[in-house]
Amino acid sequence: MEAVNNNNINNPTDIIPRKRPGQPTLYKSEYDDQAYKLCLLGATDAEIAEFFGVDERTVNNWKDKHEGFFQSLRAGKMVADANVADKMYQVSTGYEHPEDVIMQYQGQPVIVHTTKHYPPDAKAAFNWLKNRQPDRWKERQDININQTVTLQIGDLLPSADVHKRLAERKAEAIDVQFEEVGGAVRELPPQSE
Repeated sequence: MEAVNNNNINNPTDIIPRKRPGQPTLYKSEYDDQAYKLCLLGATDAEIAEFFGVDERTVNNWKDKHEGFFQSLRAGKMVADANVADKMYQVSTGYEHPEDVIMQYQGQPVIVHTTKHYPPDAKAAFNWLKNRQPDRWKERQDININQTVTLQIGDLLPSADVHKRLAERKAEAIDVQFEEVGGAVRELPPQSE
């Protein structure tokens, strides 16, 4: 940083130190093709950064500053995702492919051309449907019940009739007499014999 002579200050911005340019970029145009191929292998941005020996933020900066790099990553990821989706679909619905089987016939090796069949995989099909049509195929159903319930305090308390029946049962068990007075049940004093 340059030393500032306070006697020669004409503009207040003269005393603010000037920023030096940052490090030169490590990006090279040949990284575009390498990034594309890494994405075809399923590499994440963090793994791509590790491959190039830089921080993931640097890879993000390269995406912003170098359109070719960004498009290579985007295209590679799209192709890789499409290939996986295709294979997942084939496993879900069943598929077949040609297969050569080597056998022995009369002591000589013989190549037999066959077709290998793979049946549909129910778990793969369910996973496919769950992701493609989540409202119809998700594992957990959410059921919303909106209903208003109105209760009065009297509904929550036992009625006088219930009190009377309980008192009668208790009286039978311990031979005590009860009477109902104005809707309330009270125990009668024991009668002397």
